[in-house]
Amino acid sequence: MKIALYSTTADTLTKEDASYPIGLGYLGAVLENDGHEVMVENYFNLPWKDVEVRITEELARYQPDIVGVSVLTMNRTSSFKTTQLAKSILPEVKVIAGGVHTAALYEGILSTYPVDAIVIGEGEMTVPELMRVMEGEIPITDVRGIAVKLDGKIHLTPARELIKELDTIPFPKHEYFKEYIEKTQKGHIMSTRGCPVGCQFCSTTQYWGKTFRARSPKNVLDEIEMLIKRFNVKHIMFMDDAFSLNQTRVIDICKGIIERGFNITWEASTRVTAVSEEMISWMVKAGCIHVALGIESGSARILKNIGKHITPAQIKKAFDILSQFKLGAGPYLMVGNPGETEETIAETKSLLNEITTEEIRSVGILQIYPQTKLYELAKENGMINDDFWLTDQPIPYYTAEHSLSTLKKFAISIILHSCKKKGLWGVIKFFFTMLRERPIKNMKIVLRYSHTIFHTLFR
Repeated sequence: MKIALYSTTADTLTKEDASYPIGLGYLGAVLENDGHEVMVENYFNLPWKDVEVRITEELARYQPDIVGVSVLTMNRTSSFKTTQLAKSILPEVKVIAGGVHTAALYEGILSTYPVDAIVIGEGEMTVPELMRVMEGEIPITDVRGIAVKLDGKIHLTPARELIKELDTIPFPKHEYFKEYIEKTQKGHIMSTRGCPVGCQFCSTTQYWGKTFRARSPKNVLDEIEMLIKRFNVKHIMFMDDAFSLNQTRVIDICKGIIERGFNITWEASTRVTAVSEEMISWMVKAGCIHVALGIESGSARILKNIGKHITPAQIKKAFDILSQFKLGAGPYLMVGNPGETEETIAETKSLLNEITTEEIRSVGILQIYPQTKLYELAKENGMINDDFWLTDQPIPYYTAEHSLSTLKKFAISIILHSCKKKGLWGVIKFFFTMLRERPIKNMKIVLRYSHTIFHTLFR
């Protein structure tokens, strides 16, 4: 069968893509292994008006039997427009949707959009079975892990078990993203799936389950070697949510990078509780140049409220180790979590005084995503319901306790507080970068929040 897989326009576009949809690379690989012809297109960072033209031309030319869309909350609007576009051009085409956003909201999606099936959870086993359904080999009710509309009613099949041995999955087909990889010399690898923590704002645990699964060091190293030989990759970005939960595995990967003579740099994200001197020393030896850690807040109360299961003391210890080995360290920070106050913001600033980090240029403002504990809280507070996600409105901020304007002031004050650690030059550099990247938009921000900026810098 001929299959077209799409990742479409995000709500907020940036100047350059920071990544490529590795999930579609996995799906494409397993489908091609089954003998299907697959086309994958990543339009995540292109305006919809351009994407609409491209998809229209592609579908008319390629004439696929199946169109699949990867639906994230941040690109749901364009994804659903793509399903409508596909059916208008090819009325007989079968449309499949999958991704984090669809898992919790399948009923509204199937009732509203021309989607024939929704994949719930991992797709590497489910999607090939759906192709057998389309070819008339098996009934659709035999496929686990999907939602479909049958006889006018929504039908959810039994859940599919998680793939226990990730090494059994073929490598994602990076060739789909050859232009990006060769331009940036960066390859993306997902070496683990799942996170056992379950933070209030995060959908990872709900989507992947609390079971942490990891590929073997050899399997990961083989994929790195393939990327180097095939694309001359110089830098690897590990896309894992919690790369180093199994520190012995990470050390073995590092030893393998050294033993195989890979001339690469790399980076990863992890938890502050999964950092040790031994592991970091090996990571540096093996070419790691940056680690990002989700700390969110410097307030012990906020960290407890959101189920982060870390403490300010553990944060300090982790950053002390990273500083000891001179490894680039970037904290993920967020304002607006339940219980946030001026005092908790001050605690975050105080923590930043005690740790060494890279320049902090952005601080997130808490947003509400489906399939999270925060979403359930927001629904209880009457802030949102499932019908919201059928609109074109942007992802909402959590404003049950503070206005968006106040939350922006909190974020700006933390950024400027961090800049002050480097003196006047740090502040000047920050404003210069802001105005150079988005002069009109950022000048409006400076003018609107001038009081907060002045108070933060000169008090």
